[in-house]
Amino acid sequence: MSTPRGRPLVEIETWIFDLDNTLYPASCRLFDQIHARMTDFIAELLDITPEAALTVQKTYFREHGTTMRGLMTVNRINPEDFLAYVHEVDLACVPPDPVLVNALMKLPGRKIVHTNGSQRHAERLLDHLGIAASFCGVIDIAAAGYDPKPALAGYHELLRRHEVSPGSALMVEDMARNLVPAATLGMTTAWVRNPADWAADGSNGDHIHHIVDNLGAFLAAVPGAEPCDPIQSRSMPVADTIRSKLTERFAPTGLEIEDQSHLHVGHEGARPGGETHFAVAITSAAFIGKSRVARQRLVYETLGDELATSVHALSLTTLAPGEGSA
Repeated sequence: MSTPRGRPLVEIETWIFDLDNTLYPASCRLFDQIHARMTDFIAELLDITPEAALTVQKTYFREHGTTMRGLMTVNRINPEDFLAYVHEVDLACVPPDPVLVNALMKLPGRKIVHTNGSQRHAERLLDHLGIAASFCGVIDIAAAGYDPKPALAGYHELLRRHEVSPGSALMVEDMARNLVPAATLGMTTAWVRNPADWAADGSNGDHIHHIVDNLGAFLAAVPGAEPCDPIQSRSMPVADTIRSKLTERFAPTGLEIEDQSHLHVGHEGARPGGETHFAVAITSAAFIGKSRVARQRLVYETLGDELATSVHALSLTTLAPGEGSA
């Protein structure tokens, strides 16, 4: 549902997404791991009990906006050390979301992540969710000068770096208070409903234009988004289609494609007959000088039709010549 404010979704040109508890459901409780590692970090830093560390953690969050900002201000920590430690989490609890994958691929306009987390944490999650190819950039906490949302520094850096016009942008967040500056700058806003007190604080304000319970469904319903076609009958096996497209695009010196669908029988996305889960190892000169994320983005773009219809999961190994064998 929405209030009668904000720009019509059909006119949105730039889509800005928070990361944690927004691009994946809060119910998977990944942030519990991050929260626990924050407590461990504080306990070791200050040589106090976990119980006392948790008290410090909550106090810093309340008084400084984030625990990290409190540690920087009061204890003068190196934020990079803190971020590296707390984000070393197991992503296995984060479920696949094929509806979100397809919706983001079909959604017109640019997509950008704006997070209080680190660049590496964002890249890991985008890769894990299979949506890295849909995003053109990440504004992380370092880019914001370690001044966390809802402070304006990160918002201004995002607008500057990506030349975003606020009036044609929409920001999606699970923390309602972080949408206040977005609306003040002229953006349309969408709150991913989160019942936690710290997330729902301020959710009754008129700075929220849309309230979202299922992000994939919300994006799929955007006017102008291309509909996801049903699986069509194919004249060749999916593996052969993948091989043909990758060969044409990358002229690889090594290419291995393994259908691993039999390992996922009974799991989400599996279908009778298989051809849903693949492992691809490719070596190509096209990857020279490109990061792992950039290489994977190129492959996802090349196999966009397959990922939107028949292929549920794709495990990638992307190498430049001399880096290994594929």
